[in-house]
Amino acid sequence: MLEDLKPPEKVPTCGFVRLRQGLDGDDQHRLDEAMVSAEWSSLALAKALSERGLRISYAVLYRHRKKTCSCYMNGETFARESATS
Repeated sequence: MLEDLKPPEKVPTCGFVRLRQGLDGDDQHRLDEAMVSAEWSSLALAKALSERGLRISYAVLYRHRKKTCSCYMNGETFARESATS
């Protein structure tokens, strides 16, 4: 009855990772640089992204920067894909 029982496939739950995965390589690099830059607050970056049609809240960016998002809390490996990990 349970022969085919498998754990669910992991999908990124962090909004930052989902946003980043939708970008091309150059834009991923630019976003990574902005995320590690002290010149960008999470609020300012969220606003700049939203102005470009990329809706994301400052809280999502803040949690990913502080490593308190689901990437780190659930032991997911998606955070390793970006320079912010």
